[in-house]
Amino acid sequence: MFSVLCWSVFLYSGYELAHLTLDSVHSSRLRGETHRQFTEAGPGIGGAGKADAADGSDAAAAPQDSPEPVVRSKFHGLLELNADTAGWIEITDTNISYPVVQGEDNDYYLTHDFKGERSKAGSIFMDFRNQIGETFDKNIVLYGHRMKDGTMFAGLRAYLKQDFFDKHRVFRFETLYEEYEAEVFAVYRTTTSFDYIRTSFADNREFLNFVDEIKERSIYKTDTTIGANDVILTLSTCDYLLDAEEGRLVLQGKLTARKGD
Repeated sequence: MFSVLCWSVFLYSGYELAHLTLDSVHSSRLRGETHRQFTEAGPGIGGAGKADAADGSDAAAAPQDSPEPVVRSKFHGLLELNADTAGWIEITDTNISYPVVQGEDNDYYLTHDFKGERSKAGSIFMDFRNQIGETFDKNIVLYGHRMKDGTMFAGLRAYLKQDFFDKHRVFRFETLYEEYEAEVFAVYRTTTSFDYIRTSFADNREFLNFVDEIKERSIYKTDTTIGANDVILTLSTCDYLLDAEEGRLVLQGKLTARKGD
């Protein structure tokens, strides 16, 4: 009886390992496909120059006098693959170089990849409440799993090291309409009991109080100033130090439009 039980456990473990391996291979191929679509389509992270509809503004918010934002051509291919495409994120010296999607809730893309297929790795996705078109919410939130193979948002753990943080204070985030830089000013572990994913605020004072609390929680102290008109980009992934279920690793940066290389 014991040998039968051991054999059953062995078979099940083998099945799970094979499933995880296949899922990892599929995720890697999909990552390559989306990366080619993005980098070969036009200027931006993978090319030279500004976006089709860039206006050179330094503000994180999209121009208010524009009747309708124009989708840049480099995103056309990704939008054909998935109409939920909302942008692209890339952090140098990590595996983080992915399309960003935005669904109708914060559940679907936890278990579905960029093409809508079931996947343990899920996707990098934006909070469904966020707006990044003609106007911006004060806090743009992106979520991603911390995969054991180092993919998705597992690379955020590198920011727990002072040396990496010092050398990678700025990373790129692109929307369908514009390119941005995020200047990292806070990295910390927390649990979901802290509402770091709130996207709207009653007034400027409430927003600035939120920023102050973020800075207090950060393991690093920076001289980055956040004003009432600024926008924060929040990256969130799982972390098991504080809580096995509700622990999170959070990175937050000040978002500004890029002026070009």
